[in-house]
Amino acid sequence: MKLKKHISFLVASFIVFATVFSAPVFAGVTGTGYVKNDKDTTMYSAPGTGGEHSTRESVFVKTVPKGTTFTVLDSEKDADGDLWYKVKLDNDSTVGYLYEGRVVVTLDKSEQKYDEDFEKNLLNFPESYRASLRSIHASYPNWKFVAVKCNISLDDAITAEYGTSLANNKKYVEMTYGGEAWRDPRGKTGDDQWANAEGSGRWTYASKGAIAYFMDPRNYLNANDIFVFLQQSYSQSQTKDDVRAVISNTFLANGYDNNPDAYINDIMDAASESGLNPCVVAATIIIEQGVNGASGLISGTDSTYPDYYNYFNIGASGSTTSAIVSSGLARAQKEGWNTRRSSIIGGAKTYANGYVSSGQDTYYFMDYNVEKQSWNHQYATSIYDAKNKGLRLKTGCTQNANATLTFKIPVFTSIPETVYGEPTDSTPVTPTPIPTRKRGDINGDGKITAYDLAQVQMHLLEKIDISSNTYADINGDGKITAYDLAQIQMHLLNKINLLA
Repeated sequence: MKLKKHISFLVASFIVFATVFSAPVFAGVTGTGYVKNDKDTTMYSAPGTGGEHSTRESVFVKTVPKGTTFTVLDSEKDADGDLWYKVKLDNDSTVGYLYEGRVVVTLDKSEQKYDEDFEKNLLNFPESYRASLRSIHASYPNWKFVAVKCNISLDDAITAEYGTSLANNKKYVEMTYGGEAWRDPRGKTGDDQWANAEGSGRWTYASKGAIAYFMDPRNYLNANDIFVFLQQSYSQSQTKDDVRAVISNTFLANGYDNNPDAYINDIMDAASESGLNPCVVAATIIIEQGVNGASGLISGTDSTYPDYYNYFNIGASGSTTSAIVSSGLARAQKEGWNTRRSSIIGGAKTYANGYVSSGQDTYYFMDYNVEKQSWNHQYATSIYDAKNKGLRLKTGCTQNANATLTFKIPVFTSIPETVYGEPTDSTPVTPTPIPTRKRGDINGDGKITAYDLAQVQMHLLEKIDISSNTYADINGDGKITAYDLAQIQMHLLNKINLLA
C-alpha cells in the first residue's frame, strides 16, 4: 500500500508539472525516422509517384540515401491508398514525401492515446518488433497482432530453407532478379552462369542472404507489407461490418439481384463453410476481379458458358483475355458454379484446401513453414511469393482503415537484434544496426518521455508486466522499483540526463 501511495505521489507531481509546462500539441502526425538501411529511396513533392497514383501533382525531388534520418511533419495517403510521410531531412532540411514502405518511423507518443491492452500484448513480441508495431497501431488501431511462437531460431530456420547442399535449397529466385548476391554461390557454373532450378531456365537457387532478407519478419512490419501475416483462417470475431469495410467502394458493395447485401451474405457463408477469414474471401475476390468487377468470368453472359461464374479465377489461364475467360468458365461448368453464390462458396473452398485448412493460414506460413517446420509442405519456392501476394491482399483490405484485421506474426526462440537487409554479397548481409538504446527508453523510440514513465508506473501498479525489459531497470539492480520511476521523472524534469 505504501508503495502504491508513493508511486501515486510521484506520478501526480509529474502530472502537475506537465500540465503547467507541457509543450504545444501539433496537428497531424509527428515523430522521427530513418530510411531503411537496405537501399536508397526517392522523395516526391506530394504523396504518390505522380499521375494516377497521386491526388495532386507530385514530382521527383531527390534521391535520399539509405540510413538518412528525418523529422516527420505529417502523413497522407496517395490515390492508391498507400501511406506517405511528409518529412524534413536532418542533413539538409529538404522537405518532401517519403513512401511508408521504405522508412522506419517512430511517432511521438504524446500524440498517441495510451492503449493498455495493446501494450500488454506487445510484450509477447521481441523488442526489435515493437516500435514498428506501435507505428502501425497508430494508423490502424483496430488491427490485432498475434505472436505465433515458433520452436526454432530465425537463423536455424534460414539454414533449413537454404539446405546443406544446392539440391536441398528450397527457395528459388528469378535469373533476372537482382544481381549475384541474390543467387546461391553453390550453383554458379561459370561467368554469370547459374544452375537451373527448374525446366524453363527462368529460376535459379536463392542465396542464403536473400532467404534471410525475406524470412526476417521485421522487414514486413509496416502498413504496406504486413499483409503477408494476415490471418486467413476463419474467425467468428469477423462480422458483416468488417466485410462491409473491406468491400467499400468496390462492386461487391452494390450486391446483386436488387439485394445490396447479397455479396456480403455469400461471403460470410463462404467463410463459414471453407474455414477462411471472410475479409480474405472478400479481398481475394477484389484482387482477382478488380474493384469494378467487369471481368467476363463473373458476368454470367458468356455465349459459350452462359450463367456460369468464377469469382476466384480458379483454372483460368491462357495468353489472351478470351482464353483466360474460356478456361475459367469451363472450370466453373465442371464444378457446377452456375450461380454467383455457388461460385463464391465453391471457390473459397478450393482456395482454402491444403494450406489454410492445415494451419498455414498466412502467406508467410504458406511459404515459410517455420511453425510446423515441415519444410516440404510449402506453397511456393519463390522467395518473394509471399511478399507479392501480400501486396495484392493489401489492396483489397485497406479500402477502410476501420476494418478489424488479425495478423499472425512469427516469433522465434532467438532472433538477431538487428534486421537482415538486402544481400550485398553471396552470404547473409550484416544486419543493419538498430540505434543504441539508453536505460529509461522503455519503448525503444530513442527518447525518454511521459510514455516511458507511464510504462513503469503501470508495471509497479501491476497493470502490466515489463519485468523482462532491462531498459526499465535504470540502476541495473535487476528489479524495477519506485527508484527507477523517480529517475525517469527526474530526467523529464531536466534534473538529470539519462541519455547522456
